[in-house]
Amino acid sequence: MAKKTIGISNVVNKIGIVGIVWILISSVPINAVTNGGFESGTFSGWSKVGTDSSILITNSRKKNGFYSCQFKDPTTSFDGRGIKTAGYISIPPPDNYCFTVSGWFYVAEELGEIDATYIQIYVKWYNSGGTELSGKDTGYVSGTQIDRFNRWTNVSMSLLAAPANAASGRIFIACKETVNNNNDVFVDDVEFASSVMPPYLKRMDLSVFDPDSDKEINVFFPLSAPAGKPTKCRIVFNAPTTFATDVRCNILIYDIKGRLVRTIVRGEKFQASHYDYDWDGKDVNQQYLPCGIYIISVELADQDTGNIIKSQAVVAIGRKL
Repeated sequence: MAKKTIGISNVVNKIGIVGIVWILISSVPINAVTNGGFESGTFSGWSKVGTDSSILITNSRKKNGFYSCQFKDPTTSFDGRGIKTAGYISIPPPDNYCFTVSGWFYVAEELGEIDATYIQIYVKWYNSGGTELSGKDTGYVSGTQIDRFNRWTNVSMSLLAAPANAASGRIFIACKETVNNNNDVFVDDVEFASSVMPPYLKRMDLSVFDPDSDKEINVFFPLSAPAGKPTKCRIVFNAPTTFATDVRCNILIYDIKGRLVRTIVRGEKFQASHYDYDWDGKDVNQQYLPCGIYIISVELADQDTGNIIKSQAVVAIGRKL
């Protein structure tokens, strides 16, 4: 079978929606979530969303401490069982910081299958006047599934972008069941944190991308890394909010001659707005590729409209001398 090829003229400057991160970014708390572990034994710091009598503080299940929040018998809508931070959480300047939201979830088994239960955790952003910045929710806004009953599971989203004019955020948490299984859901230890924005994200502002803003070719070392150098290439990008519903993605690696050498994902359906993958420097046969220049191609396709966004970034595989 002939190898698929792509044209690579002007590729070097096409940084687009792909970013490469080489180091782990340490997170630090911003304004701590008030009563994030529900240890006051009340909903202090939170507001209920949905049926008031079915949203409780309980000591029957807890990740840490003495209490957690319980959603009794979720409905088939996220609007039926949820909570949100009662106030706005001030954030540092969005141009210099990115954000992490996380929580621990527990699904208590009564009936049915675990894949009928869906969890939401996300952030809404607001300007200095308290006006919601429409269309700027980030996190698991479509819902994610917990894969096992009767076990605490962390659900988190990191390197979130806040709009340039955002001054604060509110955390929203909800759950639903696609069928009525009566499986109560618990949440505990909700956190919201900030981290200094990596240079590659700051240059591209996470959502507004300038193809000519970064001509540097980043190098990683899969076989033998010098001290402090990465052994993997991290591919991070944000899906635009202009897509309608179902979005499919291809992440493909080409060599400098335009030959397809590795498929990271093909036709994967996305349920969030931020994605993060690693490439270990190997080809389709799991063999290390030789030193040289490689092109990462990301293609996002809206199945409803047929609209496709394609972008490329250039990286290099190196070897310790």
